[in-house]
Amino acid sequence: MTKLDGHWHRHQDTAGDHSMAENYSIEVWNVQFYKVDDDGNALLNADGSVKLFDSDIDVSTIAEGMTDGDLVEVGSIYQ
Repeated sequence: MTKLDGHWHRHQDTAGDHSMAENYSIEVWNVQFYKVDDDGNALLNADGSVKLFDSDIDVSTIAEGMTDGDLVEVGSIYQ
């Protein structure tokens, strides 16, 4: 795994045209963290937005065991 532009990428032999691929594995694109106090209140920035954090820890294992049925396309969540 390699972190590139803030995202973890698994090295694969990907010869050929990606648009013609028939099988896809489920991978992690982006993970952010936030902090909460004992009451569950998020740590905030000065403007009132939630303070978000990144990490260099490889969290790609959270996708292990997931199936297509576990996924909801991001665009469809907000429609």
